[in-house]
Amino acid sequence: MNWNKELITPSMAEKYLATRDEAHQRKYREHLAKNYAITMYNGDWGLTHQGIAFDEKGRLIDGQHRMGGIVLSGTTQEFWVCRAVPEKQGKIFTLDQVDRGSTRTVGEQLKIRHGYKNGNIVATAARFIGIMLCDGRGPINSRTDVARTLAILDIYGRDTTHVLNKLLSSKAVRLWRRGAVYAPLIVARHVAAAQIDAFCEQIASGESLKSGSPAHTLFKWRCGEGLKATSQALINAVAIAARKHYEGVSLKIINSSSRYGASFWLDTQPRNVQHVRSLFSMEAL
Repeated sequence: MNWNKELITPSMAEKYLATRDEAHQRKYREHLAKNYAITMYNGDWGLTHQGIAFDEKGRLIDGQHRMGGIVLSGTTQEFWVCRAVPEKQGKIFTLDQVDRGSTRTVGEQLKIRHGYKNGNIVATAARFIGIMLCDGRGPINSRTDVARTLAILDIYGRDTTHVLNKLLSSKAVRLWRRGAVYAPLIVARHVAAAQIDAFCEQIASGESLKSGSPAHTLFKWRCGEGLKATSQALINAVAIAARKHYEGVSLKIINSSSRYGASFWLDTQPRNVQHVRSLFSMEAL
C-alpha cells in the first residue's frame, strides 16, 4: 500500500467513481453525497487522516460518497489517497474491516469540543431551527454536520440556551422535550425575548393558566391530540401560540396545519432565514 495527498477535481472524482465495483460496494446514497457537497460548497470541508482507498486492481473501495460530493459541488478537495490496498488478507476481505466504528454524532462533538453541556439536545434544537427556517425542505431533514449546526448556533445559541433551560426544568418536561417544540420558541425569542421567556415559563409549569390564553390552549392541545403530532404540526402549533402570546390576544383553537405562526416569525428576521437557507441550499448543485 502507498499513501499520497491529492487535490481531487470534479473530473478526477468522476473517473474515480467509474472504477467502483458496484456489486461489492454499499448502495450509493445520493442524499449523503448531496450533504457532503453542500459542506464542500460552503467551504467547510477540510483535510483529515480519513482518506479514500483503491484496491490492487485500481478500484475505488472507500470514498464513493465523498467523490460524489466533489462532483455535485464542483469543488476541488484535498484527500489522502491510499492505493494498492489488498482485496483480501487471509480469509478476510479488506472491506470487512472498514466502516465498523461508531460515528461521532454532532451532539457529541458539541459537548466534547464546543462546550455545550446538553450537546445532543442542542444539536436537535439547531436541526429543527434549520427545518423551520427552510420550510421543511432540504437534506437537513435527514442529517446535518457540525459546521452548519454551529452556524445556526452563532445566530440562535443564546436563545437556545434560555429556552432549553426553561423547558428542561419543567414539571411537564415530557410534553416539551421535542426539537420541534424548541425551534419555534428559539426563533421567536430572538426577536421577542421578554415575551417568549414568560411564555416558556407558563407552558413549563402548566399551572394557573387562564382559559383561552395561548399557553393554556397549547398546553391542552399538547396533552391531547398533540401527543401524536408530527414534527411539522408541532412547529406550527407552538409558533401560533407564541405569536398570540406576543400579540397579547386569546387563542381558543390550535390549527396545527397552519403556517400562520411560523411565517410570522420568519418574516421578522429575513436575513437570518436567508442565511440559514443558504447553508442548506441545493440550488448551486
